[in-house]
Amino acid sequence: MNTFEGKVTIVTGGSSGLGAAAALQFAREGAKVVIAARRKDKSEAVVRQIEQLGTEGLFLQTDVSKRVEVEAASQVRKAGLRGQQRRYRGPSAIASGGD
Repeated sequence: MNTFEGKVTIVTGGSSGLGAAAALQFAREGAKVVIAARRKDKSEAVVRQIEQLGTEGLFLQTDVSKRVEVEAASQVRKAGLRGQQRRYRGPSAIASGGD
């Protein structure tokens, strides 16, 4: 079932635990997934898993306590995904896990 086909989701704290699980589930359901988290190595590993599921994944190093970083990530969601990855660093949370 592709409930989220054509949608972009942002998962804060998506580098591990419940956040990573949510990100992978969104990907299984067809979503493009933005991982907004602090830990680059773990986040990039989740992005690779997302891509293995056949959809797009993107890591944005983000500190959700900084408003400007959260706002920037929301712009990535609105724009799509790949077209904005160099322009924005740092994100509206759809799902939130620990980071």
